[in-house]
Amino acid sequence: MATLMFHVLIERMLKMGLVKMIQDSLGEDRYSNLRMLKENMARVFRDGHADMYYQAFDYIDEMKLEGDYLEFGCFSGKTMTCAYKYANKVGLDKTRFYAFDSFEGLPELGNTDLEIPEFQKGEFKSTEQQFFKDLKQNRVDTSKVTTIKGWFHETLSKETQDKLSIRNAAVVMVDCDIYESTVPILDFIVPYLVTGTVLLFDDWFCFCASDDHGERKAVKEWLQKNSQIKLVPYLPFEGYGQSFIVNILDSDGRTLPPAEYLRENLDRPR
Repeated sequence: MATLMFHVLIERMLKMGLVKMIQDSLGEDRYSNLRMLKENMARVFRDGHADMYYQAFDYIDEMKLEGDYLEFGCFSGKTMTCAYKYANKVGLDKTRFYAFDSFEGLPELGNTDLEIPEFQKGEFKSTEQQFFKDLKQNRVDTSKVTTIKGWFHETLSKETQDKLSIRNAAVVMVDCDIYESTVPILDFIVPYLVTGTVLLFDDWFCFCASDDHGERKAVKEWLQKNSQIKLVPYLPFEGYGQSFIVNILDSDGRTLPPAEYLRENLDRPR
């Protein structure tokens, strides 16, 4: 929709002669300046999630990393669509896409997040059938998308790791809103993280950005028990979200290059 609006706007500007007027006023380097103007206008119309996914997969491509996309909490398939489109846009056509969701909405909230009432049981419910229907409508090749249906505390297990063919993770989206759901996700993804993995938290600034609630509390505890993992703040997105670049550290606290980390962990669960 945003792209369509942008093209309609440019079309109207062309009809009104505004583009030529802008060109004439931009001086000798008017064509490169006009291109910059168009790019800046595109950013105005771009969706916040789409922009983050473009940045994330462009970063993965620039760093010469490869890996799969893991999404925890899928709802309507909007972010899965973004991941698919931008992975292919930058040429990461070997990326496989894994969607983890109960397809029952949010579970019952535990005591940790009840202190600041922000979410309710059953919110963000979408069926697995509707999820795939939305992907197909957005021209996603669903043969590359694998769904793992169920509550995270039941499905995110060693058995699931053995069953799936996940390589290392290029980009991970955690969009589960609450503390109790985030804890098993973080434990599950540890074997797949490498230096350079982009880790997205869609609800980082929920619960008044309290470190004692939601995703932030889960991450704080997770980092305390996984001293080999360091999260470097990257870009905020869509009002409540925050992205990080993963660094994997050796026993001396130095960052391991991605290839070195992979060589040292060839026997990890797949």
